[in-house]
Amino acid sequence: MKKILIIEDDLILLQMYETKFKHAGFEVETALDGVAGLEKIKIDKPDFVLLDIVMPKLNGKALFEKVRFDPELQKIPIAILTNVENPKDRVELLNKGVVEYFIKSETTPAQVVEKVQTILSHG
Repeated sequence: MKKILIIEDDLILLQMYETKFKHAGFEVETALDGVAGLEKIKIDKPDFVLLDIVMPKLNGKALFEKVRFDPELQKIPIAILTNVENPKDRVELLNKGVVEYFIKSETTPAQVVEKVQTILSHG
């Protein structure tokens, strides 16, 4: 069973995505802020991380940078899930290795689950 870590500070959204991924057969871990998320990445070594950008304590961009510079963690695929449509951020993060950049208002949870399954199946 593939393990996904969802790092999202909106509890309702977090629970919705957690439910969708569990129904799709994933083991799901969650974190409500960047600091807790980074700790869970280090401890759990998930197969995939779904990461919000705007969060308390440590934002998604800073967390992504920390993971990318850690040799033990840098191979973990990370997708951004954000409300902020910022073309500059999108291009920058995709160029740095983010595997997908989802805009919450443009993507359903089912579409996100489907895309994550596709990414993981092409491993």
